[in-house]
Amino acid sequence: MFNWTTTTLINEIPFNKVEGNKLRIGKHLFEKRWVESIRKAVGHKPTICAATLDLAKVKEALDAAKANVARLFLYVGLEGSEESIYANDWYRKGMPLSVSFVNADAAVMAEAIVDTVNKFNVFTKVKKVLDVKAEGNNLVISGTHEHQRLQKIQVLVDAGMGEEVAVVNYELEHKADPAVINEVKGVNGFGTYSQLLKDLRLPTAVHNNWLSVQKDEMPVVGAVYTQYIINYYAPSTANPSFTAVGNRSMSETTHVFWVKEDLVADWEAILAAIDPDAEGLNTVVVKADKRYNNKKADSVIE
Repeated sequence: MFNWTTTTLINEIPFNKVEGNKLRIGKHLFEKRWVESIRKAVGHKPTICAATLDLAKVKEALDAAKANVARLFLYVGLEGSEESIYANDWYRKGMPLSVSFVNADAAVMAEAIVDTVNKFNVFTKVKKVLDVKAEGNNLVISGTHEHQRLQKIQVLVDAGMGEEVAVVNYELEHKADPAVINEVKGVNGFGTYSQLLKDLRLPTAVHNNWLSVQKDEMPVVGAVYTQYIINYYAPSTANPSFTAVGNRSMSETTHVFWVKEDLVADWEAILAAIDPDAEGLNTVVVKADKRYNNKKADSVIE
């Protein structure tokens, strides 16, 4: 048996024709009886991680601890990226960041933290890692790209003998009081321009060279693509010699199509001609912080 995989980007509906139970889409020919499954994974745009820290609540904690100075500590991790500036000797990839501030009115502390961060580029490591801004009594901390995760946020005070204790403690897996820290978890995009370039290397070098004739297969900036996977299991015609002596050679091909969002309805109408069970397409749930795993038609991608 032979296994093949094809990947095609659809920015406009290609030539297609139905003849009985056969469907031609561009250069691909499908016969309904050999189609095992058709699945789709809907694309979506990314969400940037963010956290809002209520400094009025933080001041209450600082006053209770009788602390005049505190330190805001952040740990920024990654999901779906291997950016080198986040490499460290610890068991999880990420970057620690911190800034000290004086106990004062909440709005004053917010402005002071933002001023310190911007004045001394505290959150800049080769490039800016986080954005911060003051909104009244709140300090708003935002990521700068979709792969970042705010894994830990703490407000630390001096406990003597060189030790620090946390008066506010938030971790991604063990959330603190949401009245103090309101966090938005980052979500990686799927079927976006950046995801297609990063995970699939589309457009390829061939599409980028000056002699390229397939400019229609270039991803469109700002567009979102839905992924369609056709599992096709049919007799092999490429190697007829292997079918000798009564043996039948089969070829299993996984056809992956990335279809621009405004073409989805027309595309699915075309695929209906080879839908193996005539019950519509199986939708696969794609967890946004993981790469797509093409294993089972009824599986939830973890």
